[in-house]
Amino acid sequence: MKKIAILSLIAAISIFTSCEKDPVLGVSVKEISAPFSGNETSVVITANNPWVVQGTEWCVVEPASGEAGEFTVTLKVKPNETYDPRECDVKVSSSGLTEVIKVIQAVQHVIQ
Repeated sequence: MKKIAILSLIAAISIFTSCEKDPVLGVSVKEISAPFSGNETSVVITANNPWVVQGTEWCVVEPASGEAGEFTVTLKVKPNETYDPRECDVKVSSSGLTEVIKVIQAVQHVIQ
């Protein structure tokens, strides 16, 4: 009898631990146009699992990771000191899901 109770308990625990939620990931902004001088934009990340952000050298997100929930992060675009416009994809990932924020930055126009 004890053996049946223990096996039932193990089966119940297995069922409950295997019923994980489907992963959810969302971002409030899908594209940002930044001036050549740079800027900061607030982005809301919603996830039901821990998440991480991958930016670039000139496009940084702080904080770059977090736990499940809704978080406001700051996407900082540094000034564009080149003569070419630039763009990058900032990737937010969580539990196999990825959201992309496209960042496009203008170039300073030189008047001659």
